[in-house]
Amino acid sequence: MHTVLVTGGCGFLGQQEVKHLQLYGKNIKEIRILDFVTLERKLDTQNIIKACKEQGVQYLIYCGTLGSFYGYDAVCKGTETSVSFPKKYSHGHYGETKRKALEIVINENGSSLKNCKVLRTIGILPPGMYGELDPTNTISRNRSVRNGIYYRVMGAMEAKLQYSYVGNVAMMFVRAYQSLQNNEKLGGQYYFAVDDSPPQTHIEHRKPYIGETIGISSWFVSHRFVCAVLHFIYFCLLIISPFKKINFQLSPNVINFVNTTFYVTHEKAKTMFGYKPLYDFKESVRRTIDSLPKVK
Repeated sequence: MHTVLVTGGCGFLGQQEVKHLQLYGKNIKEIRILDFVTLERKLDTQNIIKACKEQGVQYLIYCGTLGSFYGYDAVCKGTETSVSFPKKYSHGHYGETKRKALEIVINENGSSLKNCKVLRTIGILPPGMYGELDPTNTISRNRSVRNGIYYRVMGAMEAKLQYSYVGNVAMMFVRAYQSLQNNEKLGGQYYFAVDDSPPQTHIEHRKPYIGETIGISSWFVSHRFVCAVLHFIYFCLLIISPFKKINFQLSPNVINFVNTTFYVTHEKAKTMFGYKPLYDFKESVRRTIDSLPKVK
């Protein structure tokens, strides 16, 4: 019987991991949750690995992000072997730092522990997620809808993107954890945590949650123009930053993301440890809609 620690266990994905470990995990005697409320304390990757080595923790399932692969080139039906890290990240330093953290975790696979056992590591990389208790869903839909119209102020947004239901992502963590105990060859690798949600444009993805009666604007603002304006705004913010700090919500990274096609498959996880999405697309959307208040 094992004890499982979920860091960030109170977050959007973390609480789903705890739920699915309770429902589908085997040989688990205890689930512990670690989550920091304040931003002053940091639990970085190196500290996690150090703790694993000192405490004799054999299995580490790292939650990365598909954002480590987001660049400026389109990707269609990508796999872990066909998609490489971009030379320039559309998500800026976020994508780069998450890639470095992933490489650290993967490279530690096979390391010796103080109890003379061996550390096995896996990287799970989810895309943008949707589902119950996702605060960004409510925030973004309220900002985008005005007078019954969804305005396309971030470009045409016609690119096909990858989104996954949070419950299916959580289930991949459970399957990976169970399988790694019986097959050490799974370690030292990363897996795309996507489900059977079809590739959609950003508007197609948001449509079920903003309401069927909400219209979509026929016009749109060029995403290159929007990026140029944002770069100017950020330049101005840089100038005044010594005097006042302003957290501007929209960034060029978001604009580029919703206008660049990127979607992959979960064939590797299916082949290596039998991953299969627990919830189909219709059920996933229904669960998400039921958790959201109605837009008036």
